[in-house]
Amino acid sequence: MALQPMFVFLIACLASFLGSLPFGPINLSVVDTTIRQSFRAGLWFSAAAAVVEIGQSFIALEFNHSISTFLNTHLWARLLAAFLFLGIGLVFMLRKDKTAQQQRQRRHKSNFVRGLFIALLNPQAIPFWIFVLAYLDASRSIHINTHQSLQIVIAFFLGVSLGKLGALLLFGLLGQLISQRCQLIQHWMNKAIGGILMGIGLLQGLQAAAG
Repeated sequence: MALQPMFVFLIACLASFLGSLPFGPINLSVVDTTIRQSFRAGLWFSAAAAVVEIGQSFIALEFNHSISTFLNTHLWARLLAAFLFLGIGLVFMLRKDKTAQQQRQRRHKSNFVRGLFIALLNPQAIPFWIFVLAYLDASRSIHINTHQSLQIVIAFFLGVSLGKLGALLLFGLLGQLISQRCQLIQHWMNKAIGGILMGIGLLQGLQAAAG
């Protein structure tokens, strides 16, 4: 039976959405960007990551067999990939918090460019899509390659990008919710501290008047 573009789109969109849900540097960066700046900033960041996901899924689509064979037959390649992920993870673990001045300067930078950069530093989507494509091929659900019709290929990449974008926007909404809660807590803390200080002032005034 011939593949239908809508079916391919839905499969790719669902796989991309589910694959983007586990916490990692990209979705955590979306939350951080939304909290520190705005939901719009997180949207631009997410859009850039979705664009990079298209490129990474293309690599998996075009070279999945070659990459799988290469990794399975070369131990050093798997070790290199492992050290690469460990190194990237260590960089994020040791990253220092930005000062207020640095945060203001950071806001002037393009969130789209930041999204591209961080997504490119996290190529875990390539082995993910290799696994997904291999599973779909083995289960005889769908077999996709770049030599199929243009509609099928476009539907696949569109599903990949929109699934990624949808998942990251959920994290953006989470960041916005956290930001609003933090602002609310800060608002009432300021009122509480102000009330305590005013109470101390009144107490001091009464004691002075009584003395």
